[in-house]
Amino acid sequence: IGNLLALVVLHRTRMESQRLMFHSLVAGLVWNDLIGIVLTSPVTVASYINGLQMPGGEHLCRFNGFIMICFGLSTPLIVSAMAIERFLFVKYTFFYTKHCAPGAARFVMIVIWGFVLFFGLLPMFGFGNYVLQYPRTWCFLDFRTTNPVHAAYGYMYSGLNLLLVIVMVVCNLVVVVTLARVRDYRRKYSSSSLNSVLIGDGVMDDSQRQQAILRRRKQKDMELQMIVVMCAITTIFAVCWVPLMV
Repeated sequence: IGNLLALVVLHRTRMESQRLMFHSLVAGLVWNDLIGIVLTSPVTVASYINGLQMPGGEHLCRFNGFIMICFGLSTPLIVSAMAIERFLFVKYTFFYTKHCAPGAARFVMIVIWGFVLFFGLLPMFGFGNYVLQYPRTWCFLDFRTTNPVHAAYGYMYSGLNLLLVIVMVVCNLVVVVTLARVRDYRRKYSSSSLNSVLIGDGVMDDSQRQQAILRRRKQKDMELQMIVVMCAITTIFAVCWVPLMV
């Protein structure tokens, strides 16, 4: 339901958000999570209906493990891409303006899913192993294996996820600190005295000044919304995802 509501909100704001790579990545994240739920939930439900026995045997277990790995890795990759996008936006504006158009989000999603599919298919070729997990309704990596090759794959998966969480935290901290400084600078130097000078010199009339104030206020609100979204997502990942990887 949450993903469907998010899609409705994104659809209603599509006209004003089409120019931003961040909103394209948010849409990609929502679709990614929605598809992941649709593909993983039926297996778990069927296993409960079947008396905590996964129907389909090893083949369905491998498929379920593959889907769990793919979406368990694609989501933090997309969130990390969102954090890096915000980092580039506030720290390297010229580079961002030149290279980070909304169309770049599609390229990022293709690269992410190309890597995720490659990584998820490795256990099919003997590097890593998918096994049933308690209460025998879903499959995931075998973290208790004594096989060094399978264990190496598990460590790679956990290490990559932990690295992505670190990237999220660092990028978001830089963004928050930078925007806080920018907002403080604006409060000091975008004062009413500057507006009065512009009006007095004939640079702006009153209506133009009001439009400029509204644009500035809208930009501030958008920056604040993005900060809140990224901080909330990062906190959820750090609290819920890191313990599983450790």
